[in-house]
Amino acid sequence: MTDPASLGAFIRWARATYGGNTGATLKSVLSYIGHGVALAPATDISPYVKQPAATFNTEDKILATALISSTFPVPGGQDIHPGQLTDQHPKSALLSPYALAEALRIATNNGENPLTVLDIVHCFGGTIEEFYELSNANGKPVAEVMIGSPNYTYYGPTLMSRALTGVRPDQSAREMATTIVAAYEAALVEADQIDGDPDVDHPRIIIAVESSKIRLIKQGVDALAGAIIAQNLSATDTKNRLVAAHQASQQYDTTTCDLPERKRDWSLTAEDGLSDLADFAQQLQVQFTATPSITMAAGNIISAVETAIITSTRTSGTPWFVETDAHAWTFDARNRGIALYTDFQGITLNNQKYIGWQAHWYTTANEFGDNLHPYAFVQGDTTWADVLLGFWKDQLGQNSRVKTIACSTELPEVRPRQLYMPVIMR
Repeated sequence: MTDPASLGAFIRWARATYGGNTGATLKSVLSYIGHGVALAPATDISPYVKQPAATFNTEDKILATALISSTFPVPGGQDIHPGQLTDQHPKSALLSPYALAEALRIATNNGENPLTVLDIVHCFGGTIEEFYELSNANGKPVAEVMIGSPNYTYYGPTLMSRALTGVRPDQSAREMATTIVAAYEAALVEADQIDGDPDVDHPRIIIAVESSKIRLIKQGVDALAGAIIAQNLSATDTKNRLVAAHQASQQYDTTTCDLPERKRDWSLTAEDGLSDLADFAQQLQVQFTATPSITMAAGNIISAVETAIITSTRTSGTPWFVETDAHAWTFDARNRGIALYTDFQGITLNNQKYIGWQAHWYTTANEFGDNLHPYAFVQGDTTWADVLLGFWKDQLGQNSRVKTIACSTELPEVRPRQLYMPVIMR
């Protein structure tokens, strides 16, 4: 189910076979759930798994010049976060947003027969980059509504059961999405109250968005990128204001490095490569109050995000893999629930600056032959990738370039739980 053609054909067959002959409009909810990884690249990742210290030569056109890590963040087997290998043929690969979008285009005849709800409640699925990819940017939306999460999230069969028994065929797409999000939250709260399972009671945000409204957010971020670039990204003042906005904005956890030179802190800080998009836009308004083009573009983004959101839930708390409350994560009204890649700080190891591994693919360039399908979100005349490139270009001096790093840390074992799913036979 990770090969786009096979997955798309299966969904199309299932809808055609079991859609019924009542004449009513077919309602379809597709849940593609499980483990996820922020901004998964559409590439064969086997070289990085086999050679975790691989390095590359490149030009200034691309953000990343090296992928240096102790472990590429793609554990296999039953390991969890921040991702896992799939069985996509002919080589092991990550299921990318591009591949899932391809499957959905096949399943819906390029949006002519859209799904009612697309449920991608997996870790880090709620980025604007993934939402935009799955909105079928160059065609009609392949789903009326999408449900996702911008950070780590828990998913189990009980949640699916509650969602499926909660929705009704007479509901609209928005009503179905609202029912599903509420059912997920209720099941998670209930599980914690009944047996006090810390693996389930995890800080989280679950959000439902209207697919057709996602394009306005992309247009807003492109306009913001143009306004920022016009301020001269090589100027120290512009860089400092970007960093300050990033540091002040709400973050989603992406830094998994746990090395002797830098211990993993599990905190939501500016070292994390994802910011809440709307809150980051608000912080830009604070930093660039004297620049109308930036404040206006940021305001348009906030409005577009809030217009796209149908419903959301926020639950603060301590991550299940943290032993004390010292690293509690607080999600409040500032967290609208859609994330944007904003790595303006990176991490420093042995006096070397590194940024997140996602930057290696956050470009339309393909110097290494491993970026055949760049994110749709970074395609266009002036995009957010241009801001990141302009910010980091020659950051360490004329003859030095910023490198990327990817490393994973071992998380505690999740307690096995026996769960049952209803089976409907006909």
